[in-house]
Amino acid sequence: GSYVIHESMPFILRQLKATSAQLGLVTNNGRAVVTRILALEQMDQLFDVTVCRDDVSDLKPSPAPLLHAIAALNPQTEHGIFFIGDSAADEESANAFNKVSGHSLRFQHIDHFLHTFKNSGHGE
Repeated sequence: GSYVIHESMPFILRQLKATSAQLGLVTNNGRAVVTRILALEQMDQLFDVTVCRDDVSDLKPSPAPLLHAIAALNPQTEHGIFFIGDSAADEESANAFNKVSGHSLRFQHIDHFLHTFKNSGHGE
C-alpha cells in the first residue's frame, strides 16, 4: 500500500520535539504498517505515544483513540493540547473527546496548521 506524509511534517515534528513538546500519533492504521513507515521516514523517535487501530476497540471518529493517547501522555494541560488532523473523522473525534474528557483539546486541520507554522517564522 502507499502512504502520504506531508513533505513539511518531519521538519515540523522535529521543531516541535525540540521545544520539549510531547508528541502523540493517533491513527486508524495498523501498528505494523505505522512502525514500518515511521522507520522509513526516520520519524520513529519523535512520538512519545503512538495509538493505532490495534490499541483501541473503537476507531476515530470515536474519542477512544484520543482518550488512550492523552492517558498515556498525561500532558501538562496548562500548555494546551493540540490535535492536528487531516480528516472530518479527526475533527469529530476531537469534538467527542472534548465532550467526554474534561480536557480542552484544540483541533486544527493540517493545512491551516502548516500555513500558520510557516508564517510564524518557523518555516524551512
